[in-house]
Amino acid sequence: MLLAFLRKVLEVETLPPPPPDAGAPRVRWNLLRALVAPEPLPEDPVAPPRGTGRILRFLLAPEPLPEDPPGPAPERRTHWIAWLFKPEKLDP
Repeated sequence: MLLAFLRKVLEVETLPPPPPDAGAPRVRWNLLRALVAPEPLPEDPVAPPRGTGRILRFLLAPEPLPEDPPGPAPERRTHWIAWLFKPEKLDP
């Protein structure tokens, strides 16, 4: 019984021969290929007619914002850890 089980487990499997086709290979639809495939883009973008959308262009245009004034200079740190690791002055 053990020998028959080992023969079945170690049996070499072969695939059946492919069915005869009309010549052209059949292309299967693949969801991943459809999701990742490059999208065809139009050659020339269609420009809107001249003179339309001025109100929208005025309303949606980026606003010039004022720049922030420079902030105060950073304060000199005098923590004990900075004092501990500051470089020594060798010249008197």
